Amino acid sequence: MTQYTERSKNDIPETASRSGSDATYTESKDDPFNETDVYQYQNKSSYVDVIDVCYLSNGPNSRAPNGGRRAHRRLANVIEMCSYLKNSGNRRDCDTRIISICQTYSWASLDISQDTLQTILSHYNVSREFTPVLKSFYPKTMELEEGFITSPWRRINQTFPNGRLAYEMGYIFKYPEIKSVDQTTGFETWSIRQTGVYQRVVGDVDEDKGNILILLHPRYSSPLQKELEAALVYGDSASMLHNADGEGSMITKKNTSPLELHLFILGTYLYNWRAYMKKEEELLIKTSYEALCIDITEDLPFNELYEYLSGLHNLERRLAPLKSIFSATRRILQLLTKLNDTYTHPDRVNIKERLENLEEMVNGFDDNLQYLISRLGSISSLLSNTISLKNENTSNQVSNSMLKYNRFTVDDSATVRVITLVTLIYLPPTSVSGFFSMGALFSVQNDGISQKANTLITPYIWLYFVVVIPLTAVTVAYWWWKSRRQRLERGKHETSLA
Repeated sequence: MTQYTERSKNDIPETASRSGSDATYTESKDDPFNETDVYQYQNKSSYVDVIDVCYLSNGPNSRAPNGGRRAHRRLANVIEMCSYLKNSGNRRDCDTRIISICQTYSWASLDISQDTLQTILSHYNVSREFTPVLKSFYPKTMELEEGFITSPWRRINQTFPNGRLAYEMGYIFKYPEIKSVDQTTGFETWSIRQTGVYQRVVGDVDEDKGNILILLHPRYSSPLQKELEAALVYGDSASMLHNADGEGSMITKKNTSPLELHLFILGTYLYNWRAYMKKEEELLIKTSYEALCIDITEDLPFNELYEYLSGLHNLERRLAPLKSIFSATRRILQLLTKLNDTYTHPDRVNIKERLENLEEMVNGFDDNLQYLISRLGSISSLLSNTISLKNENTSNQVSNSMLKYNRFTVDDSATVRVITLVTLIYLPPTSVSGFFSMGALFSVQNDGISQKANTLITPYIWLYFVVVIPLTAVTVAYWWWKSRRQRLERGKHETSLA
């Protein structure tokens, strides 16, 4: 960015030395309009529009309303700028000079060479406080500093090198503007843009170094630039009817207050906030209707829910910077009100009322912003609660299924325990009978008459029961003790985890 110093009207920029991206200019006592000194910059293009608002004593010979003459020039480089400043140096009838500098697009740097910019700043003794405004117009590739606005500033009763008194002020004004419109659907894409403003007002006119207004536009042929040209150059007041301030034609009148230009600037863009917030509210209402139509008893459309939540997140991201923007706009209006109170002019009361009306308009936009943010939060909560309720419902269904499964498992476990117990009871007798052999305990005899077999129990059958009964008791007791021990250990483990 350019750094500059205040200097007298005989000082000029002579050389420039750069370090990184900054440039620091030195000074000399030579003629600032000597084309041989600035010949090295002639190949650097610029895009600077200059409108001189002048008033003539001879009204019938004028070419603009109220006996005024408007001179409009577009300067392409520093040579043309120096030549224009030199040739217009003897215009004592010039009331205000408006210099418009544009960006190629809103994310680009200002379309002006550093030497041309330095010539303008040094010629009009622009204060250093304007540097933060200039630094806000830098090239970027993402949405940086959307909510940051350089604080407005003013300097009242400043003494210039020639002893003149003046006031200076500067600020950045942010506002929404339509970026593109879909020809098929008519969908509007909006963008937050900014305009830089510098004004110096001098009590008396000394050659061409009187009142000056420097405007930094976000693009070529911006609405403000076209409105100013229509009103001041072509005398067309039809477009002023759409100005939010409602009195845009005041800037064409002779001896009008310097603050009329600020009212015109703010009024050109301020009312865009209503259309911008209306478009965001339409998107919010559409999303809320779709969220209310979700049936929680059915499977949730997670892809659509993700789109809803993403859309709400993007909407919240777009609304987030507006609070600081509205606050900065109020500070600008309050600064203009204070400046109006210190400036003696017949329209002071009228201007104060209009500034207060614009401030109330900003307050209304801020209230609407709070409403949108609260409604956005409620819809986001609705979607989040819908997902939570659906997840809870699914969890309950899973829990019920697990409960039924556990019941079946308990029944199966009881059956297994019965089978185990029966097996433990039958296992010892079976093993013992196999060990002793049943032939040793029972004998078979044939009856010689009937030829029938008779089974007889031997006297040693008591040995079988003596062995089987204690062995069965020991086996069942060991199983019961082992099972009880496992239950106790499991209970201790669960208690330690709890």
